[in-house]
Amino acid sequence: MKNICKFVVLLGALALGTTIAAAASGESIRVNVPFAFVVAGKLFPAGQYTVRQSDSGMLLVRGEGKSAVALTIPADHVKSGAPALHFSATDGREYLVAVDDDWSSRSVPVHIYDTRTLTVSH
Repeated sequence: MKNICKFVVLLGALALGTTIAAAASGESIRVNVPFAFVVAGKLFPAGQYTVRQSDSGMLLVRGEGKSAVALTIPADHVKSGAPALHFSATDGREYLVAVDDDWSSRSVPVHIYDTRTLTVSH
């Protein structure tokens, strides 16, 4: 049982390392983001960041002592023509929602649920 647990942990570490290496393999964009933003569930302060996409759709955001990896999908918006980051504001927070590089435009899926309760009287 102990050997199985070690194997599973080693396999998980290998998968994570491969994911991070894949995200680090593409071209990078250096950008100064003048406001705090959220990506992959992490809050990043305003500052200097390096954003790197891989061919497989992995996105790596690093800077200001933080990093995050997110999976992206092909974007349905028109590419801006130059490298760009796209943000969407919800509930007073900015969310990274898309990245354009020299070759592609990719969306970062963001699941934001603003729920309300409506009480129905009989």
